[in-house]
Amino acid sequence: LPTSPYLLLRQVPERKLLVESDCADERSATLALPLALRLVADARGWTLERAARTTTENGLRFLRGDDGDDRDAGGAERPVCVACKPTAGSDESARP
Repeated sequence: LPTSPYLLLRQVPERKLLVESDCADERSATLALPLALRLVADARGWTLERAARTTTENGLRFLRGDDGDDRDAGGAERPVCVACKPTAGSDESARP
């Protein structure tokens, strides 16, 4: 079994790759997440922007419980996580 973070990151399917921080405060997370994204980018041969975009899209899909289909097994539209919806006055362009 591979033990190198680089080898492990290459084995995770792109659609399942997520980045998170267990930091207790926002300042620490703000410092830690770019380092984690850089590790992903380097391991996968991606730009930092691609790593940020891919993991952000995957994270939003995960929070919505989205498996690629916007409807549940009964055909009803899936509810969207309220934390994922932009709030009035939010700047969506600020997201990676």
